Amino acid sequence: MNSALRPLAPGALRALRRPNKAERATIEHESRAAPERSGRRRQMNGYNAPSFQERAAASLQAKEKALAKLKAAPQLDAAELALRAKRRVEREALAAAKAAKVRQQREEKQRLADEQRAESKAAKIKAALPKRTEAELKAARDARYAARKSRK
Repeated sequence: MNSALRPLAPGALRALRRPNKAERATIEHESRAAPERSGRRRQMNGYNAPSFQERAAASLQAKEKALAKLKAAPQLDAAELALRAKRRVEREALAAAKAAKVRQQREEKQRLADEQRAESKAAKIKAALPKRTEAELKAARDARYAARKSRK
């Protein structure tokens, strides 16, 4: 009797067909599973610091990447550069005008403070002078009168 004509066993079809998604996941999980260890925990590998050559290569690669990005950036045309220069000059002129105004305000404030100080000092000096008596005032007035008469 030919074996191809024989009926298959009940579980034989399962072995011949392709596994579905759930069966594949189970098979992959079982193949990746760590071997059983008796009560010991699995430890992580330590950190492997990169060597100087690896760091230098990474730095060089980053520099090349940045340079390539810079070269890939679109170049500005002359009109755009002129417009930017004009705006910069305008900004600088506004900043200079503002600085001059602030400087002028500061100088004015300083001048007023100096005047006030001078007035205060003069008032203190005047208050400190002894008051002249009536006789002294009359003598000064007479001296002025005599000086005027002598000029005529």
